[in-house]
Amino acid sequence: MSSQLINEKGPRKGPHKELQKYRLRNTSQESREQFAELQAGQTEVLRMIAENILQQTRATKELAAAKDSIKELAAGMFAVSESLNRIADAINKK
Repeated sequence: MSSQLINEKGPRKGPHKELQKYRLRNTSQESREQFAELQAGQTEVLRMIAENILQQTRATKELAAAKDSIKELAAGMFAVSESLNRIADAINKK
């Protein structure tokens, strides 16, 4: 009887272990696929960050150029103001 129990348990372990191996392989494959999707998502996020940095760099350069233009405009307006003051002084002296 005990040999009969051992024989009955033997075949049950085999398919059970095969099922475990099959599930493990499937789980491993799913994990690899999920990891690949995660990496693809991270790559996309990094691409978006790089694009954002590039846009910010362009905007900063444009802002610096606008700031320089405003400085030049202010200097020109100051020169015009000085000229107008001299003209006004000359007119007032007459």
